[in-house]
Amino acid sequence: MTGQKYKPRSAGRAGAARSGVNINDLAERAGVAPATVSRALNGYADIAEATRERILKLAREMNYRPSSRARQLARGSIETVAFVLPAPHGPVYDPFLSDFLDALAAALADHDYDLLVATVRQGETETEVYRRLISAQKTAGFIITNSRDHDPRIKLLQDVGVPFVVYGRAKLDAPFASVDMDNEVALAGMVDHLVALGHRRIAYIDLDDSATFARLRRAGFDAGVARNKLPAEDIAIVSSAHDSAGGQSAVSALFDGTASHRPTAVVCPADVVAIGVIQAVTARGFVVGRDVSVTGYDGVPLGAFTSPPLTTMSQPTREIGKWLVETLFAMMAGKDPADFQTVLAPTLVRRESDGSPTLVTGPRASDVIG
Repeated sequence: MTGQKYKPRSAGRAGAARSGVNINDLAERAGVAPATVSRALNGYADIAEATRERILKLAREMNYRPSSRARQLARGSIETVAFVLPAPHGPVYDPFLSDFLDALAAALADHDYDLLVATVRQGETETEVYRRLISAQKTAGFIITNSRDHDPRIKLLQDVGVPFVVYGRAKLDAPFASVDMDNEVALAGMVDHLVALGHRRIAYIDLDDSATFARLRRAGFDAGVARNKLPAEDIAIVSSAHDSAGGQSAVSALFDGTASHRPTAVVCPADVVAIGVIQAVTARGFVVGRDVSVTGYDGVPLGAFTSPPLTTMSQPTREIGKWLVETLFAMMAGKDPADFQTVLAPTLVRRESDGSPTLVTGPRASDVIG
């Protein structure tokens, strides 16, 4: 498809949430056939102007909104936006992803659009999924997450001219519409917060992930350590998968065996990882928030119900979803992507999983093999 520009048949129509009134109800009230109502609403020239005006007036009075599928059939439009799930590495539950998709779907519903969630099939690459959806003309545009520094998905969509918006950043020459959190400032700020509580022996769980956000969050942690002049021997870095099992595995490296670190605080780059850390630390007989502080990043609703509730850097998921959708519609309307690049600051939400340090025994961090 190189060199060809993607042209969706129609960008659709925005409007309020549709009511329970259907086309048959409107046709019965107007005393005409449903096909006449459909042609009148869609501007066909074979409908008398007086009839059209009467039907439009009744539609307003009855708060009638044609279904997305009906409009697509009548006008040949595409009223879906695609989101391709990251390629799976086994069964994974990510509460942030669930909340994020719900936010996107709600924002799209305000425009009477649907969210099309696609998966990467066995033996298929992510870019092949994008090409498949583009070729089938199943979507008016894409929302991309987990962006990478040199992201082939972004390059593909730029080459074929498909509207898209990115939640994240990348190192590419051509500008693209994006929104992202200030991951570096957030993680550096979390280190500041823990140091202010009295922590010096701090561990960070570095995600085994190629996404740009993982690199930026690690950079933010390193910047916070440097800013607070924490000794290298008091800092431990362990890698984990982006799931609760990864958090549990990281705790094993930090707390068990002769090469353990026994930090007084564990900084996690994602809430789902922090949930695993809380479970594993508690299973070892430590009290989270007293013996060991645990912090997360995302602000998923589940974090308020962990035991103890999780201190985290919170992202405004609903606002992000709305911003991404509104920006995608701007891209579909031909706006300049360079005008739609935003970086937001997350908010520290302090709950009960952090506190002043009490755990001071155990081998030094210099014994840890990172």
